[in-house]
Amino acid sequence: MVSCGSVFASPAQVLFRDPKTFVAVEIHCHLSQWDWVLEDYPKHQEIFDYISHGVKVSDFFVHFKGDFQGKFYNLPSPPAAIFPNSEVCEQFEDFISATSLDRVSNRSLSIWGRIGEVAPPHLVMPITVEPSKPRMCNDEPFLNLWIKDLPLSLDYISNLPRYVFHGHFQSVFDDKSRYDHVLLSPVSTTYFGLAWPKWAGFFTHRTIPFGWKAGAYIYHNIGMAATSRIRLFGVPCSQYIDDRHVGQLQLPQGSHFR
Repeated sequence: MVSCGSVFASPAQVLFRDPKTFVAVEIHCHLSQWDWVLEDYPKHQEIFDYISHGVKVSDFFVHFKGDFQGKFYNLPSPPAAIFPNSEVCEQFEDFISATSLDRVSNRSLSIWGRIGEVAPPHLVMPITVEPSKPRMCNDEPFLNLWIKDLPLSLDYISNLPRYVFHGHFQSVFDDKSRYDHVLLSPVSTTYFGLAWPKWAGFFTHRTIPFGWKAGAYIYHNIGMAATSRIRLFGVPCSQYIDDRHVGQLQLPQGSHFR
């Protein structure tokens, strides 16, 4: 609305998607729009490669030399390994089963095959559960030993007073299932395996799993490309990985809308 020259807007113009209709990796279906969003953006090629081909885990490998759980490693990439699931999973069997079904349905998780009938993925990492939400996670410290450090610059709430003014409504939101928007390349999924003995099955992540060291860097930088384009329209916008503060809705003088 700001880009069209409008000063005032109506809340009736704001549309919201139903979270129940979420489908993973949809950002990869709009390459022409991303080419426009990324025009003149400093990390154009890096981000366009993520969206065009998926994220390649090997791009983030560094040589690791050291110990992990009593075993010494001196390798350029992680060796094949299978780790048991966390003991906390016993308390959340139904939750993990339901979440796995949902994730297969929304295409963020793929069925690899039955345990004992197929060779496992290259890495089978432990399933764990963050009990406060609850949230099903993959425990990634082993893989993360071979992932390079990736610093990123974040916007902070302390910056908001620079453009939050009296008489304006502020819009805040966070992306649903943030990392599930970003596809892994086909050759990378084997590094993000998991096993669920209740179904005697191996699965692999098709999208960036929560807990992978590079995830925040990748997702934040993809999001910042969109944030930067919004700013070019003169709309104030700040971002903290998957959380955004966007725009200002200014009401006409004397309006009593609540």
